[in-house]
Amino acid sequence: VNVSGTGFASNENGISVMLDRTPVASGISADNGGSWTASFLVPASPAASYSVRASGPLTSSSDVRDEVLSVIPGLEVNFASGEPGSAVSVAGHGFSAKQRDIVISFDGVTVATVLISDSLGSFTTSFVVPTSASGLHFIGHSGAVGDASGGSDISFEVTPSISLEQSEGPPGIAINVIGSGFAANDRTIAISYDSKVILSKVSTDALGSFTASLLVPPSPAGLHEIEASTPALASITKPRRQFSVTQSLSLNSSSGNVGENVVVVGLGFAASAPVTLVYDEGLVEFKVEVDATGSFRTQLIIPASIHGDHVFRVENVEGFDAEATFSLESTPPAAPGLLAPKDGARGGLFGGFRPAPRWAAVDDPSGVTYELQLDTDPDFSDPILEKQGLERPSYALSDKEALPRGKYYWRVRAVDRAANESPWSSSFVVRSGILPTWIVPALAFLALILAGGGGYAVVGKRRLRSRRTMAIPDLISEVGVLPALPAPRPETEAEPRPTPRIALPAPSRRRRTRSPEEQARLHLVVDFMRSLPLIHVTSDLSWLDELLDASGTSTPEIYEQVLEGQIDPAYQPAWLRHPTYEDVKRILEGHTFLQGLEDYIQAVNDIAGDLISLLRQVYQDTAAALPAEAPRVYRWQFNLAVVQHALAWFRGTYLREPSARDYIIMEVSGEEPSMSLHGEESTPFPGPLIEGLSESDAVVYRDIHMQLRTSYAD
Repeated sequence: VNVSGTGFASNENGISVMLDRTPVASGISADNGGSWTASFLVPASPAASYSVRASGPLTSSSDVRDEVLSVIPGLEVNFASGEPGSAVSVAGHGFSAKQRDIVISFDGVTVATVLISDSLGSFTTSFVVPTSASGLHFIGHSGAVGDASGGSDISFEVTPSISLEQSEGPPGIAINVIGSGFAANDRTIAISYDSKVILSKVSTDALGSFTASLLVPPSPAGLHEIEASTPALASITKPRRQFSVTQSLSLNSSSGNVGENVVVVGLGFAASAPVTLVYDEGLVEFKVEVDATGSFRTQLIIPASIHGDHVFRVENVEGFDAEATFSLESTPPAAPGLLAPKDGARGGLFGGFRPAPRWAAVDDPSGVTYELQLDTDPDFSDPILEKQGLERPSYALSDKEALPRGKYYWRVRAVDRAANESPWSSSFVVRSGILPTWIVPALAFLALILAGGGGYAVVGKRRLRSRRTMAIPDLISEVGVLPALPAPRPETEAEPRPTPRIALPAPSRRRRTRSPEEQARLHLVVDFMRSLPLIHVTSDLSWLDELLDASGTSTPEIYEQVLEGQIDPAYQPAWLRHPTYEDVKRILEGHTFLQGLEDYIQAVNDIAGDLISLLRQVYQDTAAALPAEAPRVYRWQFNLAVVQHALAWFRGTYLREPSARDYIIMEVSGEEPSMSLHGEESTPFPGPLIEGLSESDAVVYRDIHMQLRTSYAD
């Protein structure tokens, strides 16, 4: 407050001014005319009227007329301008002592409330500048007393500003730019990123505010400037904010299968600097060039790797790293279905079987390989053969892997390239060795029996024709069919002849005289033995027809029933039930001839069982090789010919590779002409194989037959 005095002593010094009893100015000097001028700061005082007095060494205060000073409420702020949302400190003075509920307003809107002033009528508070348009605004108060009136409000200028909902992130992210303090209803706001306008014609509302969404453009890592401008703003007043670009790595697909083509996009890296893209800790690793915007785009085919999460990682010499996760599918493939060799199949005449297992292919999005196990134990505790990573649904055992004679189990499972394993398939049994080990000596023994029987018949016929007394076969001699006759006495003494060797101990020199009835009975026994209709086991397998006839079940359908497993024929000739055979067993009890005969019958049944098992395997393989809609009725001879060829190959009597020249396709006349497939005369299976086919079907059956011959010969 400026104060002046007049009428004081000329050149009076040491004049002082009092506000009531409080000195507010001192050391004042008057001029020659006794006048002076001074100023003082009104001290913190409650709102009231105060006396202003002046006095000096030569002038008494009683000689000076008092002046009255009224203290009224007032406000002051720490900033005269600011952005909406900024904090402003407000100091209040000249209010009543201990005055309550003083309200601070901004353009008439309450922004703060003071509960009570101090004893000098002062207080300090703060408020946040509310959302408002740019320009001058007024900060006021209420609750003043006395005659306080106009002039107590203070002005505050609002300036424009922007803020970002997030201050860092990778390129491509959407961020909100929030503006305030702009002109009301302004439609000329432009948002720029690194001085390049990204958004234009952004509009403010009545309070000068706006919110705009901005996609961060591709840009290198580091700080970038976002600015809002309008034609009304000078360049120095354009609000700006900095945005920090970080690295990101994204995939066009976050999950999938092995072999999937994944697009990898990197953003926010150092400009024009090479980076290294790594998949699954180095399973795949290669260099990628980054462009001037700090971006790159490349592709990667997912390699074979274990199911689950795998990490794509970018390594950079600048230290800018980023990761993305790819989840590899974990669904196991289905278990394969076994096709061939069928359960119970046999191969290799005496062992050394080299099966070629086949199974149904398994489809899986990640692609599959197969694991094959073969063991003598159905638990597969210690497989004798184990193959992994088989690309095709089949495997042929090599010569070194040929199976010794015995029983084996095999199974398969599928493993996709994401290391998902299917359940194991059911196991099939294969047997190595079609013919029993005893078959060779048994066949030799049978040949001796047949040869011996034939010899007996020849000797008997010659005896009957010549009616000469001759030495009879050992068997006839042993059973005593003819009485012992004395040798004719020669005119000269002949050299003694050695006693003939016989299978049984030599009979006593004294023979029991048999009655005519016994002699006749014994003749009948010998004739019965000579007439036995024994099956002659031959390599052309024609004796199997005789076996089926001898089984007593011969019908047109028997062949199909045998192949289907409905009938298991056995060699049980009717003469085994003949009464005379009972006499034979009684007379020859314990004799090697009788034992050999019984072994022969058993051998025929064993050989027949093994061959029929093999025929059934061929039959099943034929059915599997043909389309599902093909008829499942095949001629016996069609399958028998495969076995005939395999035996001829094994014996080395027919070594030609199967070819179309081994077959003849002939037309069969009738109401509906058809074709028949024949084996060529030089093959082990000459004659008709199957009839009633179309010409195209005949070719299909021929090709299948060649494949079967090749498979079973191997």
